[in-house]
Amino acid sequence: MSDRMVGRRIGPWSNVTLTALAGRIDPSRTHDVYVTSPDDKRAPYTRNEELRSFLLLTVVMAPALTGVIIVGYGFLVWIFQMLSGPPTGG
Repeated sequence: MSDRMVGRRIGPWSNVTLTALAGRIDPSRTHDVYVTSPDDKRAPYTRNEELRSFLLLTVVMAPALTGVIIVGYGFLVWIFQMLSGPPTGG
């Protein structure tokens, strides 16, 4: 990213500057990484919220997605074998 682009705003509603995106975060403007618009003044996520999200993803969503993928593949094999017949040894 060129130096003349650094520090410019991305859009009229965005409070994130190209400085943050270029990896050159100005310590006085670090809040720009979290704030998406001038009206949105929420604090960054807390440790409890991050822990709850991590547990939801690892304990619930990852096994559920894995199960859906395995069941979907089994269903496709079953449908294929219904149409083409069982596999033969030769």
